Order: sequence, then structure tokens, then C-alpha cells
Amino acid sequence: MRKLITVLSLLLTVAVASHAQEGALILTRGTPATSTLSAENVARVFFFVAVTGEEVNVSAVGEDDLAIGFIVTAADGTILAQAREIEGEQEALAARVVIPTTATYFVTVFAIGERGEGSFSLVLNGEGDLPAVTAPETTDVPSEAAESTAETPSETPATTPSDTGFQEPRQVLLGNGLQVALAWEAPADLNLEVRDPVGNTLFFDSRTSPIGGSFGFDANGFCQIISPNPVETATWQPGFLPTGNYEILVFYRQPCQTPEPVEFTITASVNGVDLPVQTATLTPPLPGQNSTYLTSFRVNEDGTAQFNAGGVYPDSSLNVVVAPPSELASAAQPITRDTTVTGSITQANYFRVFSYEAAANEVVSARATALNGSLDTLLQVTDASGNLVAVNDDSNNSTNSELLGLRLGNAGTYFFIVTRYGKEVGGTEGDFRFELEGAVAQVPPEVLALNVPSGDVQVFLTWQSGADVQLLVRDPAGDSVFDDQLRVASGGQMTLQGNINCNRAPGNPVSYIYWPTGLLRPGNYEIDVWYQNQCNDAAVVDVTLTIIVRGQLVTVENLRMPLNQHYVIGFNVAPDGSAQARQGGFSSTDVTLLPWQQRAAQPITINVPVFGQITDTNPFNVYAFEGTAGQRVTISSLATSPTLDTKLFLIGPNGLQLAENDDSGVVSPTVRRTDAIIANVLLPENGTYTVVSTRYAMIFGNTVGGYSLSVTLN
Repeated sequence: MRKLITVLSLLLTVAVASHAQEGALILTRGTPATSTLSAENVARVFFFVAVTGEEVNVSAVGEDDLAIGFIVTAADGTILAQAREIEGEQEALAARVVIPTTATYFVTVFAIGERGEGSFSLVLNGEGDLPAVTAPETTDVPSEAAESTAETPSETPATTPSDTGFQEPRQVLLGNGLQVALAWEAPADLNLEVRDPVGNTLFFDSRTSPIGGSFGFDANGFCQIISPNPVETATWQPGFLPTGNYEILVFYRQPCQTPEPVEFTITASVNGVDLPVQTATLTPPLPGQNSTYLTSFRVNEDGTAQFNAGGVYPDSSLNVVVAPPSELASAAQPITRDTTVTGSITQANYFRVFSYEAAANEVVSARATALNGSLDTLLQVTDASGNLVAVNDDSNNSTNSELLGLRLGNAGTYFFIVTRYGKEVGGTEGDFRFELEGAVAQVPPEVLALNVPSGDVQVFLTWQSGADVQLLVRDPAGDSVFDDQLRVASGGQMTLQGNINCNRAPGNPVSYIYWPTGLLRPGNYEIDVWYQNQCNDAAVVDVTLTIIVRGQLVTVENLRMPLNQHYVIGFNVAPDGSAQARQGGFSSTDVTLLPWQQRAAQPITINVPVFGQITDTNPFNVYAFEGTAGQRVTISSLATSPTLDTKLFLIGPNGLQLAENDDSGVVSPTVRRTDAIIANVLLPENGTYTVVSTRYAMIFGNTVGGYSLSVTLN
């Protein structure tokens, strides 16, 4: 006679077929449940809910000469009890099984002996009430019974009903478990991360999960021990696992020797069945940025699985809007301020759009909060023309998104887009809550408490760490006040320089730039906040930027600053002295922040200069020239007015960015330091090359004026 442990090991494999064909059945205390076993259904699965510390008895009896056994398991596959019919006894009994924690538990019944077909009855007897539970779909339970046990949400927003597209993960019995492996053959530190359908994460710094997942060795970790064939694995033990998307992230952390692209493979096995191997390549990461590949696979309720589409997802992808303006407009759901709506993000529908009619200079706050599943929200805001106004991925050390104190500079339609990290190649799913609220700006108390000279223009930067965060204000004449230029001709001056050169200021650091009373000059002002140096202080850097003109608060911007990043915002002073802030944002070296592909390019000829204008309503222009492989060219954008800080991008015939430049650093009678020059670039192929001429910080910049653009052969 085979030992019970042998039967159990086989059961975890064959029970999947039964679970796929007949869903888990509700087991009610004191009421016998009957079912059958056959060659097609070699096991039957039942479930019940019990509370912490409760003791239950489970007994099963086979009819005629059918001998049966069963196991009692938790949702993660942990075995709580097991029993089998013993010769001379009429039932299999597991008595006084202690429940470790309030949860759903499963009883899997199987045949023992030569005969594997027949009927049986199963009884659960225990003390205590049965908590409400949402039953898995099954044709064996009447719909009325299923509805009577459904959970009722504790909070129902006064909003539009939620999408019905997202289905909560269910449990499927995977007798051979699940495994994901990342392999490569290069001296580089790559990292594997896997997010399951209920939001748990496995990677080198999170090695176990509540559903039985575990992470293996951190191959080539920190380049300390180099393996010629590194492999990283995430594994889930056999048992009940959630259905839905398992998202796979691959990070190129650092090269361990010569920086070079690394090809890697992703293999996944679900219940012993290998999925098609995924192969891709990542390039070494740029300083301060991630080099990331994303894909996912879906586990179905019958235990089968398949990969979804994947792709490279650099940090700059956060700034790529999910759809063109026409598609956003047709898909948008109109909302008003102080409104909460709900929706779903799924593999088939990975974004939702809400349209809002804003007044000029209106300030709002927007939040996208995941309600269930694994959803990692991403929030984008565009204007009616598709220009990206703001974006946020993670806020407050969570995967939810929020934009607080968002200033909408122009009157008109704005699109608030709720999507997910990775967008079309992402794998997280779930329901979300979107909130749009008003925001009333007030002068921060720490600013009111300062004893500083007053003025017509006052710009304060405050924060609470040892980091060196730089403040610069550029006046309408194009002159900049900052720590290397404490005064300018227009009267602007800097009197406080918080933590300059990592010299910790007493108390909390403050930087202050102002124009004394009587020196207000109308025109465009531009502010640049730069997180220059961490100064051995690992604290998160949250800064507050306060702008006051003639005693009136213009805006208060609360920002979380990434290291080495620049936040740029402008404000305009009208001839009557009133001021209005423009939309601010982080500067980028990636042309995808601009919708340049939606513009018709103006043809230009090599060695023939053209002239253009950058204005408040026209932050960039697009040009095209014909190039030949092997040619070396220099592209220059020289400001013809002192109020413009030029910037250039060169894009190849394949649509990929080849080069960019902001400040040439050259100072001569014809070239300013802030002029943009892309020098001596080699053209890789024949075809049409695109030049985008813009300004520092692009749509977030506030410099304007004319320029001369030329493409010359070297």
C-alpha cells in the first residue's frame, strides 16, 4: 500500500484538472457536501472561512468500496491537516484542526487505492460563526447562495460606478508551482523583480512573499562576485496561487567592467509548463536614470498561462503621453472639481481619461489611488493640444500618484490620464479612485517668520535637510541671480544661500532672492531649483518654493526633488504689476517631452541659416534637412535677443534622438554661453534628419526671443 505522502505529492499535480473543471465548492458547517471522483476529475476542492484560534473537525466517507483521503491547506499551500480512510474504519477524520489566522481554507478530496471513481460525502463541524466570503464561480452553487456570501464594500464613493473590466484574482491550484528566471552572459549587475497579481513583490531586497514566493541569489550583486553565467530566480511553491498578471521587471543596475549592452533571457514555468522564452537587450543606464525592461504573463483560472507584450521602458517613458489629443478627447469622461470617480486598469484597457474645463491660473490637486489588485498608478496631465503639463508616478513612498497644487496656466480643457507604470508594456491591474480637488495656496509659516528685506519680487526656497539645493531666478532681461552672481543690473539680489557648498545652515536652510521695492520690471521671470549635492544626508528632499509679487502670493510649489534634477517654473509680470505663474516641471534631456512629431517640419538647406522665434505660445520649432551617411555636421541655435536661452535636439531618420545640447559653454562676440550647439556629429545613415529648436526646460521654460539656426558641414 502506498504511503499517504506519496499520494499527496501526486495530488498537487492532478488536482489542477479537477479545479479547472469544477470550481471550489463552499463547505458549510454541519451540512454534508457530496460529490464524485472519476478519471476526468481525480480530485475535488472545497473551501471554508475560519477565524483565528478556531478548532474544526473535517470528515469524509466514500460510498461502496471507494477509499478516499483529503488534505486541509491554507491559501498559500501550507498543509494544516491530512487524513485517509483506514481499513476497518468508515471515515477519514481530521479532528481539532487549529486555525492559525482568519482566512479562507481549502479541503482537497482524492481517491486512495485501485478504484478511483465513485461518490463521497464531506462534513465540516466546528464552533463559531462563518464570516462572509466571496465564493469562487461554480456551477454547483446556486447564484443566490453566492450572492448571499458576497462581501460588501465598507466605503462607497459618491461617484461614477467602477469599471467592470477588472476581475479580482482567484485561487488556482498549481501542483508544480511557478518559477521565473533571468539569465545573461556578461559582467554586469542585472536585477530581476516580479510583482504578483495581489501586489506582493519579489526581488533581492524582498526575498519572500505571503503567498509562498521566494527569491534566490542576487547574481553579480553590486559587482562584488562576478559569475560567467549569472541567473536570478523567483519561485512560488506548489499550492493555491492567484490568477492574473505577474509583472516582470529587469533592471540594468551597473556594468561591472566595460559598459556595453547586455542581452538576457526570461524563462517562466507555470505548473510545470514552460512558457516561450523571452529575449531582449538593455543598454547601460545613464547617470541618475534607470535602464528597465518590462513584461508580464497571465495565469488563467484553468492553470494555463501566456506572456503579454513587453518592451524597454526608460525613465523618459513617463513623459510619453499614452495617446494623441484626438484619442484622449474621444475617450475622456468630463468631471468637475471636488469630484471623486472610480475606474479600472486592465491589460485590455491600460488607461482612463478625465477632462476638466479650467479657468486661467487655476490651482488643483489630483490623486490616483489603487483600490485592489496589483495596480501601480501613473498620473499624466496634458492640455487640449496634447502637451504634457505634469506627471507623477509614485508619491509618499507608495505606488499611488498625486499632483498637489497643480497650476493650470491657461483657460481651457485639460486631460487627466490615469494609467499604470509601464503603460502598454506594464502588467499591474486593479480598480482605482481618482480625486480632483481645489487648492488654496497660503504663504508657508516658515516664510512668514523670516526677517528678510521686503521687495516687489520675492522668491523663497525652504527645505529640511543637509542637502545643497540651488535657487536661480532669471529676470526679463535674461540676467540670472544665483550663488555665483549675487546681483544683476535690474536690481535683483540674493541674500540667503541655504547649505551652499554643503555648509549646513543653522536651523532649516533658506535661499532668498528679491528685487527691492520700486524695481519691479514687467516681463518673463524664470526660476530654476536644482538639487545639486546630497551632502552625505540621505533624507528625502522636499522643498517649498514661494513666489510673492508686490505683496501678493503668486504660487506655492511643494516639490520632492530627485538628485541632480532641475525644477523650472516661470511667472509673468504684466505692465500693471499683476503676476501669474506658468506651469512648472522638471527639465529633461529627452525630446519626447515635446510633441514634435505633430508639427510639420520646415525644410532647411545645409550652410544656409534660418531665423525663428520662441514665444509663450510657441515653445519649439521643427526643421528637417537631408543628410548622407558619414557626413559630420554642426548644428547651432544662436539667440538674437538676450532673453532667450536656446536648446537643440537632433533626431535621426528612424525617429530616435541622436544628440541634444542646452548650453554650449562658448563665450565669443557671436556665441553666448547659453546658446545651443551640437558640434561635429557623425550622421549614421542617409535620409531626412529632424532638428527641434526650443528653449531651456522646453514647455516649462519661460525665456522667449529670436534665434538663428544653421546646419553646417565640418
